Amino acid sequence: MTQQLIPAEYPAFSAPEAVIALERAARAAGAPHHRGVVWTRAAFQPGFLPLPGEAYAAAGIAAIEMELSALYVFASTHGLTAGGALVVDGANADELVAEEAPFSTSGYDPHRDVVAQGVDRGARIALDALRLLAAAEH
Repeated sequence: MTQQLIPAEYPAFSAPEAVIALERAARAAGAPHHRGVVWTRAAFQPGFLPLPGEAYAAAGIAAIEMELSALYVFASTHGLTAGGALVVDGANADELVAEEAPFSTSGYDPHRDVVAQGVDRGARIALDALRLLAAAEH
């Protein structure tokens, strides 16, 4: 989250109806799915400061991503409904850092078939959830 939008203390969360629609769509598709807290962090790769990854994992953080909190804050401050469907491939980019290039995540390949399949399935589930939300409004 950026201080340019709102103070960092402002809560960024998914609309409950979006979570329910996403869960229903995932269940109907027979797709594995989870609900949980997601950590939005500004850095795609490790930087100079240590990150509390182990502590967050111990606290039950379901995933790490980079944009969702901005979407949630924008939606909630504009009266919109927002939710997030993430594809989690299990790779922790911080653990894939090459010793010879400490600020690079060159050990991670986001173009694997399992990722592409997950993104395709996630997009279909998200579209189905949008249909459910639209139907609930009418």
